[in-house]
Amino acid sequence: MTARHFPAELLFADVSERIVFDELKKRLPSEAVIFCNERLSDSGQELEIDFIVAWPGVGVAVLEVKGGQIRSNEDSTFKQGDARGWHDIDPMTQVRKNMYGLNGYISRLWSRRALSSKALIVFPHAEIPSSYSRPDIPREIVVDKVDLVSIADRIQTVLRNHHYRPEQIDIDILIQKFSGHSAAQVSLLDVRKNREKALVQLTEDQLAILATLRRSKRFAILGAAGCGKTFVAIEQARHRVLAGDRVLFLCYNRGLAAYINKRFEALPESERPEAIKTLHALGPKWGYQIDGDQTSMREYWDEVVPAALAQLATNLQEDEKYDTIIIDEAQDFHPDWWKVVTGALKDSEAGRIYAFGDLEQGVFHSHPDIPLSLCEIVLDKNIRNSLPIAELAALCIQDSPESAGLDGPPVRLVSATDETATALADQQVVALISEGWSPADICVLTTGDSHPKKKSTETVQGSVGYRESFFSGQDVFYGHALGFKGLERSAIVLAINGWKHPDQKKEMLYSAVTRARDLLIICAEEETLKQAGGREFVKLVKRRSELAAQ
Repeated sequence: MTARHFPAELLFADVSERIVFDELKKRLPSEAVIFCNERLSDSGQELEIDFIVAWPGVGVAVLEVKGGQIRSNEDSTFKQGDARGWHDIDPMTQVRKNMYGLNGYISRLWSRRALSSKALIVFPHAEIPSSYSRPDIPREIVVDKVDLVSIADRIQTVLRNHHYRPEQIDIDILIQKFSGHSAAQVSLLDVRKNREKALVQLTEDQLAILATLRRSKRFAILGAAGCGKTFVAIEQARHRVLAGDRVLFLCYNRGLAAYINKRFEALPESERPEAIKTLHALGPKWGYQIDGDQTSMREYWDEVVPAALAQLATNLQEDEKYDTIIIDEAQDFHPDWWKVVTGALKDSEAGRIYAFGDLEQGVFHSHPDIPLSLCEIVLDKNIRNSLPIAELAALCIQDSPESAGLDGPPVRLVSATDETATALADQQVVALISEGWSPADICVLTTGDSHPKKKSTETVQGSVGYRESFFSGQDVFYGHALGFKGLERSAIVLAINGWKHPDQKKEMLYSAVTRARDLLIICAEEETLKQAGGREFVKLVKRRSELAAQ
């Protein structure tokens, strides 16, 4: 048996805390108890304690967790590194404040002998030299990533010479005090507030791969949805611009192009590509007039347009061509489009091409003439979706990535028919807003006909205004599973109201599910869901939805 923990249902705001919790639960004996994310208000102090370990016959330990890279300063403080650089932190002062606050709080609540605890600090992503020592911080109370596998032994060592040895009755009283303590639950709002911080570190880890590829002129970075391909593509484009290249950034759908443009607008002009376009927007840029009568025909886009643009590329002046071309969502490129890509390079043989695509599509292997076969790198960690969503998405694909471990609320299932799914989705939006969600954090996606509000927004504001409404961050966004690829929102309400392309229903379901960062609500008929996602998909959705209803 493993150690018990409170609360029973855990929702960590930081991936580092999840790592430490997993090790505590694995290493501590069954009689020990772990209290997670405790918040206390006592004597005018607001305390936030990452972990309390109560161990009968051994003692009580208070743990403070700090993620990211850590360096020690000359004094008792440390430096913590993230995407914003290095900054000073003082975890020892923080954990001691929590320790003394806990001791006083509990001692005033019971008539037994005063509670006494010891403090430890935990750095699950860093290595601290074994020689480290400060007058007020002995090395034994510092647990780094190497020490994690023996964290129970370390806690026992720290508590060995401490005078306080709790009996089982003391532990039972602590459980009674904390298990009913409403502040012990970490709210979804806390998770969302801290998610960006956690994702910064995870994305930095993903970006590190570019350093190993800096000498490569052509490569493909592959990965399932949520693996951070677009983040890495943007950073690679920025690197090449800073290196003096004329850069073209291509993607397939207009919504993603608008998102990428917004990301670059936040950077200095000196770090932006020359152009960010969809494939199809190259036509007007090069003087090719799109035939409006044929735009609904796939053959027109896959064969006629690329053939015309490949010919036009041969007439481009040198200063109109590019040193580097970055391609996101490259799995959507028809093989004939690659002739356009190489034709737009100043050097079609040695020019730089960096493609980012979905591993599941297999486009790079099925078309050997695509000029990227020299180097393929796989991103295998989902950094976008919370654990419940990532777990569900994994059932839609053969080679699922590892989840980054960010917690989230259970997926919810609302029983609906194709005809009622949209209306029920609207009801879920109202319910979410009443729960405290901001409308700007919510998106409704359909799989068959477009939502009436999507149609009305496009009619009134036009296609450009419709896309801009997504970035305005002021209201609920209404989209379609096919057109929302590459984008995301904190909460997705998915209305399965039929399938616009029945032969692609599994792909549409997978794409829609992975658009949700924190919360996913599916309005669908079980049989329809089973046909798209499979029996195990439906079983997991129902199980998670039942948990959400408890």
